[in-house]
Amino acid sequence: MTRRPTAVLASLALGATLLTGCSEGEAERAVDRAADRVKREVGDLPDVNWEKHGKKLKRRVDQLAEKADCSELRKLAKREANDTEVTRYIKAQLRQAC
Repeated sequence: MTRRPTAVLASLALGATLLTGCSEGEAERAVDRAADRVKREVGDLPDVNWEKHGKKLKRRVDQLAEKADCSELRKLAKREANDTEVTRYIKAQLRQAC
């Protein structure tokens, strides 16, 4: 099962606090630095005009990404064969989740 970056970061914070005995503030700063690294590596999700494409589609893509359902995300990306803002959004979710 693939874990989302936020779940990984939360685990890191708890582990850092428990294993090193560092303060909660130090652990939070370490998590913030790790989150910045993840954001740089994975990237932000692109902006999409969901009024134009449908908010139901956004919910579907986000739910699939949250569940790390990579197979369904890939199917959606293929269905959006042309390089649209929706395709870029789905591919960004794939990079984050899979």
